[in-house]
Amino acid sequence: NSNLNTASNLNSNSNTDSASASVPPYVQTEQEMAYMDQLNGRPKKQKNANLWKDLVDEMGTDDKLMNLMAKHSGLGQAFFEYKESILEIFKNHVEAYGVTRGLVKSNDVRFYFANFIRHGSKTLDQVIKKLYEIKEARQAANPYRYEKLVDGVRMYPNGNGPGDVIPDEAPPRPSMYAVWSEVSQRWVG
Repeated sequence: NSNLNTASNLNSNSNTDSASASVPPYVQTEQEMAYMDQLNGRPKKQKNANLWKDLVDEMGTDDKLMNLMAKHSGLGQAFFEYKESILEIFKNHVEAYGVTRGLVKSNDVRFYFANFIRHGSKTLDQVIKKLYEIKEARQAANPYRYEKLVDGVRMYPNGNGPGDVIPDEAPPRPSMYAVWSEVSQRWVG
């Protein structure tokens, strides 16, 4: 009980001694704060400032979680087709909004990602917009985007049946409206 009285006296505001009024408040050292964090179940502060990126990469390897996120987002199979891009968009989002310090455990990253990719969220709308840009860039980079390969044979749709065959020596079809001319041996239209 006397210890309790002594502690309460230390915290009391009675300034009976002028010297006690000039004592600065106690400030914990970094080591003491780390120890207290450890006692309270918080992880130690990592020297690696990019730990959260490693946690995102680790999350991306969890197939069960990625299946759930594909369903949760409503993207379905497109989620897997663009998974690496989605994770990169997520990393950019985290950095842009400055929430890296809050992502210190695997669960922190998973919960934030689940909210980020949630169906109907503004962030998912932004992800979808960015994925369309990526898809268009991929298609533009593919010179054979207006053709189909059927059993090793290049073809293009003609509106009736499977399509017309493209000769092996023909250059890539330049547009979805181009038609191969057997007479002039070039694309027309």
